[in-house]
Amino acid sequence: MLKKVLVRVAVVLGVLILGAGGFAGWFFYQVREMHPLETGKISDSVYAIKGDMGNMFIVKNKDVYIAFDASDNVGKIKSGCESLSIDPNLVRAVFLTHSDADHVDGLPAFPNAKVYISKDEEPLLKEKTHRHFMGMAHMNKLPVSEYITLSDGDSVNVDGITVNAVSTPGHTLGSMCYRVGDALFVGDLCMIVNDTVRPMIKIFTEDMATDAESIKKIAKLNNFSRIYTAHSGYTRDLEKALKDWR
Repeated sequence: MLKKVLVRVAVVLGVLILGAGGFAGWFFYQVREMHPLETGKISDSVYAIKGDMGNMFIVKNKDVYIAFDASDNVGKIKSGCESLSIDPNLVRAVFLTHSDADHVDGLPAFPNAKVYISKDEEPLLKEKTHRHFMGMAHMNKLPVSEYITLSDGDSVNVDGITVNAVSTPGHTLGSMCYRVGDALFVGDLCMIVNDTVRPMIKIFTEDMATDAESIKKIAKLNNFSRIYTAHSGYTRDLEKALKDWR
């Protein structure tokens, strides 16, 4: 009797292990093209900081800093800022491309920053029906209680740095890109793979068709020269990157 029980337990454990291994293999295959930048200085005004899963970006103008997304690990964000000689307390504003945890959990690293987010993203912070992963609905949360909402076409001036908001739904209901000068910060709107723009991975994206339309929307703009993504670096040749979307 005991032998039969042990055999059954062994079979169940074997099935669970095989299932877990299969899921892990499938998941890592899905994210194989995600290659966030290492923490470092990209230009005189743009810096990348790497968290656990992706990048946030900081833009500098003289002594003023603003951030695009906040990544996911407060400790890594603070140490990344330190390595770049950036005081997180001097970051005046954080512009969130959307509300997923890997883009917002690092917000406490910037205690003096105003937080901006798309007005269309607010429903994700209030109920579960708008965000799903592998068929499971969940509600996003911000680790701050106060934020300012933006709509498509809005502009914000932060001590001489002008940020232009561009609504780009698809990855989430209220995903938003931000243009500063010739830079466009897109969060998870798309990936840069082999120097070309591709849609964000399906398992993470709420509506692939809408996401594609949003990529076409930014492809029609002519007021920027680089796209900065959260998980796959940035464009070096914009014409090549967007060729298939124009």
